Formats: sequence, C-alpha cells, structure tokens
Amino acid sequence: MSLILDDIALLYPDQLVLEFSPDQRDRAWEKTADFKYQDATSRWRAFLNALSSDTMTDYFKSDSNFRNSRLDTYPHSKEFPHLWKLINGVAITLNQTRLIIIPSEEIEAEELRVHQEWVDLSEWIGNYYLAAHVDLENCFLRISGFATHEQLSNQGHYDPFDKTYSLEITALTEDLSAIWVSQELFAETRPQVDSLPELSSRDAANLIQLLEYERPNILRLAIPFYQWGALFTNQKWRYLIYNYPEEKQQLDNLLAAATQQKDIIDVKQWFRNIFEAGWYSLEELIKPQSMNLAYNFRSNESPQKEGAQGVKLLELGPDCKNEVALIVKIHPKREGKIAVQIQLQSMDEENYLPSSLKLSLLSQSNKIIQEVQARDQDNLIQLKQFTCKERIFVGVQVTLGDLTLAESFKVGIP
Repeated sequence: MSLILDDIALLYPDQLVLEFSPDQRDRAWEKTADFKYQDATSRWRAFLNALSSDTMTDYFKSDSNFRNSRLDTYPHSKEFPHLWKLINGVAITLNQTRLIIIPSEEIEAEELRVHQEWVDLSEWIGNYYLAAHVDLENCFLRISGFATHEQLSNQGHYDPFDKTYSLEITALTEDLSAIWVSQELFAETRPQVDSLPELSSRDAANLIQLLEYERPNILRLAIPFYQWGALFTNQKWRYLIYNYPEEKQQLDNLLAAATQQKDIIDVKQWFRNIFEAGWYSLEELIKPQSMNLAYNFRSNESPQKEGAQGVKLLELGPDCKNEVALIVKIHPKREGKIAVQIQLQSMDEENYLPSSLKLSLLSQSNKIIQEVQARDQDNLIQLKQFTCKERIFVGVQVTLGDLTLAESFKVGIP
C-alpha cells in the first residue's frame, strides 16, 4: 500500500480503501473509448463505472474471505456501456446479496445519490447501496459507507427533477463488515416493491417513438416514471431505447404489431355464444361433415360441452397459400382453475402451414412464455395446455416473416 493510501486508511479507519494501478485506470478509459456516447458527461460516467466495477470485482476475487462466494454482475456486462448512457451505478451480486456501487469523483461528496431505477424497479433493486469515491490522480477507490434499500427508499430525499433518491453521507454506515457477516450467515432476499402498471405494445411503441425528438436520457426525465420503468424493465424495449435510431426498423415492426393488436377479448362471453367481430364458434364457422380437420384438443379432462372455444381465420399474406385458423379453447377445472389450449391449423388439409410460422404465448408485459414453430408438412401446431386463475390476461402472437398478428384475452368462466 502506498504512503498516500496509508494516510487515507488513518483518516478513515472504518472505510474500505482499494488501490488500482495506473494501467487499470487507463484500461478502463480505453474500454469505454470506442463506444458512441451522446455527450462527454455520459462518457465520463461510463469510465468511472467501468473502473469502479473492475476494482470491486478484483477485490472480491482476490480476498480470501470471498474465495468461495459466487460473483455476478447485473445487468450483463455487455449492456454496461448502454446502461451508463442513462444511469449511474453497477450491481454486483455476492452470493445472494446484491450491492449497488454508485461511483463519484467527488472525494468529499456530501450525499449518496441513486437513480430511481435501482430503488423502485423489482428487477434492479439491491440490498445495499455503496458510495464509491474515486481518486483518479492517486489511484484509489474509497467506499465511504452504505445504505440499505429500506433506508434509502424511506429516509432518502426523492428529487422528481432528476428522478433520484439521496441520503447525506453522514447517514451511511461506514463499516462494511455488517454486510459481509449478513451475506455469510443468511440467505438474503432482495426487497420487494410494488409492481408498475403494464404498458401495451402500442403505448410502448408510441413512447419509444418520441426518441425521434429526444435523446434517451431526456426521454427518461420527460415521461412519468411508471411509463419509463415499464419500458426499462422490458429487455426488448430497453434495447430499442439504447440503439435508437439504428434499430428504427424494429420500432416500426413493433408499431405495426401494436396496430394489429385488438382490444382485450373476454372469453367468458364465449360460453354464452357471444363472440367479438372476427371470432366464431367452431359450429358457426364450418360444417364439420364437409371438412375432416383435427380440431379436437389433446385433453380428455372434461367433456366438450363443458368448455368453450373460439375460432378466427387469419390472412397471413403471400407467404401462406391458404387460410389459417387460430383456435382458443378453455374449460373449467377444479378449485377455480381454468385450462387453456391454443393452436393454429390449416383450413385446407392439402396445404401445410408455412415452416417459418410461429405461435407464441405472451405475458401481459409481452414477454414470451412459450413458443412453437411449424415444421415441414405440419397441418397443425399448438402450445402446451396451461392452467391459470380467472381474470388472468394472456396474449397470443402469430408471426410469419415480417408479419405479426396479436390478440389479447382475459380468461374467465361464467
């Protein structure tokens, strides 16, 4: 340890002080040199975060106390350059304890300031938030203290202008040994926060489209956090924000898919033989005696009369020679559960489904839960039957090349 670090250790006996070499400092600068940042502030923030992340990771790997600890970062390191265009900080998980490292070049900073994403988004929150002060000239990093998530969210000052939480440095705990003992003795779980309202694909696409007029860091501040947070936690949308306008075509596809998406269909009405426009009962759509189609689902759990099913004919363009039927069947099970089966079937047995045709089940946040793709000579593809509770919202997506069709359902029974 250098003489300067000896002096720092004497001044701050309860704080963690880590040395990094000039070569490590230079490598961190070079690591962020080729990335295209929108301004000098973002580039500098990325440099400080890269250096802090490397220094802390080296410390955990080299210290014998953490030799058997599992070490991860969040998000994946490939995303760091994009992330640091928008917010400050890096998450390092030690076993099950997530530490959010918040670097600053201010050696005598008066506060710990944390972007709201690290505090209020369930996938991003940490157990502890560490104030990391970086001295570039003397090549050391000093952790001046930490705050818990509860402390930061309940006692911290929220600034709606830049959407951050802050705590005075004097309110932080200097000695990190409390964290090490905790993660060693207890299997820590991350704090729980309220979920944000869901955004539809249409709303998400319209918000991202605002990037034609604003930079991502400006959009973050310009829209309500519940909207920004919903965008930010969805990886597909987050990457569109990172890479716009280079990925404008993906946004156009998202907008096209959102335009195709209809209002939410309440399948409870199907039991009363009431169908939305474009949807039919099987009996209404075809004459079974004239067409030998395999519409029976692979389930013998309840008789056909106890369930309800809706059928919709899809026009899939020139890549599909015949009409394709989207079929959704539901039937009640025990304890208020509902079984759901979804399939695509060719309306003409002489023509197979296109081999690139995909059928996907989506969550309300448009994450793919399961997906199946047609093979050569498939007349029918179907998703695995699943069971859910009443009033659950699910989405179905049909994809063929650049064409995407989507439907949203609210599952229920009379």
